[in-house]
Amino acid sequence: MHPYRPNSLCVSSNLLSRVGEERIVHPFDGDGMIKAITFDKGKAWFRNRFVQTPGYLEELRQQKVCRRGIFGTAKNMGAWYSNILDVRLKNVANTHVLHWNNRLFALWEGGKPFELDPVTLETLGGESNLGGTLLAGKDYAAHYKIDSQTQTVCNFDMSPHLTGPNDGHTMTIMEHDATWQLRYRKDFSLPRFGLSHDTAITDSFFVFSQSPVTFDPKPFVLGQKSVAQCIAWDDSIGKGQFHLLPRGNGKPISIDIPPAFCFHIANAYEETEENGDVVVNVDVVMADKIKMTEDLDRYPKSMIVERFDFTTEMPRFLLSRYRLNASTGKLISVNALGGEGCANLDFPVVNPTFVGKPYQFVFCSTSASSKTTMPAQTLAKIDVVSGKMIQKWLPEEHQYLGEVAFCPREGSKTEDDGYLVGYLTNGRDAVSEVVVFDATDIVKGPIAVSALRDLLPHALHGTFVSGLAPALTDEVKASFANE
Repeated sequence: MHPYRPNSLCVSSNLLSRVGEERIVHPFDGDGMIKAITFDKGKAWFRNRFVQTPGYLEELRQQKVCRRGIFGTAKNMGAWYSNILDVRLKNVANTHVLHWNNRLFALWEGGKPFELDPVTLETLGGESNLGGTLLAGKDYAAHYKIDSQTQTVCNFDMSPHLTGPNDGHTMTIMEHDATWQLRYRKDFSLPRFGLSHDTAITDSFFVFSQSPVTFDPKPFVLGQKSVAQCIAWDDSIGKGQFHLLPRGNGKPISIDIPPAFCFHIANAYEETEENGDVVVNVDVVMADKIKMTEDLDRYPKSMIVERFDFTTEMPRFLLSRYRLNASTGKLISVNALGGEGCANLDFPVVNPTFVGKPYQFVFCSTSASSKTTMPAQTLAKIDVVSGKMIQKWLPEEHQYLGEVAFCPREGSKTEDDGYLVGYLTNGRDAVSEVVVFDATDIVKGPIAVSALRDLLPHALHGTFVSGLAPALTDEVKASFANE
């Protein structure tokens, strides 16, 4: 950030707590809270608010869980007779934020977005259909990508086939221009149960990863399990796949890969070989199995952090480059990136200018240990050209860094010329801090630290907005004071 240019960072987080006397047993079931920090004239202004979804307001009034969560939270502490045949899910709006054409949205992949005031973070009504461009029954995923060359925001919806979730799924891709006009919306029928949390784009394609999993809806319908608990790894499928869906004309290209599970994709880009073949390079965080929650035969009654051993039960996530031949529909190669120092990582972040383009650097959240699976805590810088981790910053053992956002320096000349901004949770002292790193040299640690007044929930994905610096008026101050 230029020291005199106003900028804002908006991130999403979720609350791991209670509703009345009932517990939220998984952090991904928590209600969305938007945190925003604005840098302007050498000062920083922080504010945060819960997204006022109908589900959040209803539970606030009734002081109990009223809707089932995707990952394990249920009504009446999971009693089956309170949940049977109630397949309603709460749009928690807790996964990501999108700022586009001066509008701010809170996103969750299982529903439509909620629009917020970029200054006060107040929720502006109910679910948005983006001016009628989101059809009934279609959602707006949390992991959009912005193409800096076409100035379009690229996103998707994934819906199971009506004949059954394991019969196939429909992937809908769409692009909105800088004025929120829909450039196109296209549907593609893909095989088996769809489980794509993230996407990548290239000049020609949307890129999706598909894992060998199946979904049994019966325990969910009968009130016994959450949606996530009903998803199972299926060795009989014997393969994973990448799906390349054309942004223009053309048919989908499905490429078989060894079985693997993906949450997040760092980036992708395409290149043309000497023989004319188009090759798509995809850098993706992969594990050898799925683990979103526990393999229980019922709803849990306590928080996952009280039952789950990260060192033994959590799979190891690795960053790997897949080279896909879009002309032949074949996998060319798979190569690990980062080395042993990045044996447990997630939340890859790149310079937004290089999304969908050839690039060199990715920044990831990693664990302190390269041998034992642990929660994300540190920050790593990986050179994807050499395939090596070139820098790693380790905080104190009681500190945990959330996902960072890349903020290009005004007038930057190189890809990593910018800043990384994130929230640091201090478990020992029960405080949260805003930290800023120089992206060219993260090893020296934060170059700026600002303590917040309260301990806040761990943050998920965020976005950097150049030039957004709202005035802290008396009216804005009053709106926060009255909440």
